Amino acid sequence: MPDEIPLSSAPLSEDIVEILGKKSTPPTLTGPKIHEDLVSRWKIVLNAGLSDDERSSLLSKLPPPKNFQIVSAPRLNAVVQKALSPSNLSRDERLAKLQNVVAASLAGVGQVCSMILAEEGGGDRRYIELLNNTGRLLADLWHSQNTTRRDLISINLSKEFQEVTEEVPLDTYLFGENLDEKMKANKTSEDYGKILKAKTTKTTSKGAHHAIPTSSRQRVPVTARALNYRAPSRWQKGTTRERSRYYQTVPIQHKSKPQLKQQRGRMNR
Repeated sequence: MPDEIPLSSAPLSEDIVEILGKKSTPPTLTGPKIHEDLVSRWKIVLNAGLSDDERSSLLSKLPPPKNFQIVSAPRLNAVVQKALSPSNLSRDERLAKLQNVVAASLAGVGQVCSMILAEEGGGDRRYIELLNNTGRLLADLWHSQNTTRRDLISINLSKEFQEVTEEVPLDTYLFGENLDEKMKANKTSEDYGKILKAKTTKTTSKGAHHAIPTSSRQRVPVTARALNYRAPSRWQKGTTRERSRYYQTVPIQHKSKPQLKQQRGRMNR
């Protein structure tokens, strides 16, 4: 009896292979080769990074362009510095340094691209396209770092601060040069809002009490009984507690009808 073929390795027909699809992975997208000396040197930096001295030296060679000073990492506003903890301040400083590295890279790409554009005929279009695409990606990375800095700081501050700094234009300060003025204006608007806000009428559990104009009140006719009404004596006005302790009512003795007739007869005489 022939050996049974295991299910995991059973052969497949061509139509089944078409249904399942090809098992080969798509090829990795690659660009043209670069010089081997660049590859070997850049690999070292990818693996170990640059030393502090090397990084500082490179940054000094690629300062922000005169007409593009905004590319430098924005400074943190003084009023925000006072509200942050030391750990948050330290984190923002590290992110700002990385942002300045991207700024230096943009400056270098911009210099080379400007040299090519200054050539007769506008330079080689291929180089311009490559450098421009690189610069745009670096600018987008710079923007992402700037947004991250703002978000990491805003979550540690008040809701009012987040509302004021929701839309901040590109500036030399992280939250704009006029942050103090915006905060004061927001506070003033809140105060005016409280003043202008309509006051709601308070209602009791039995319902709202509406005031009735004096002119619309009806006068109740005064009866003879009301005119002859006598207020209780001071002795009878005692509180319930006093009356229960010192005062005991005495039932009134009603005279019988014969006695009343006798009194009337005497008065007629």
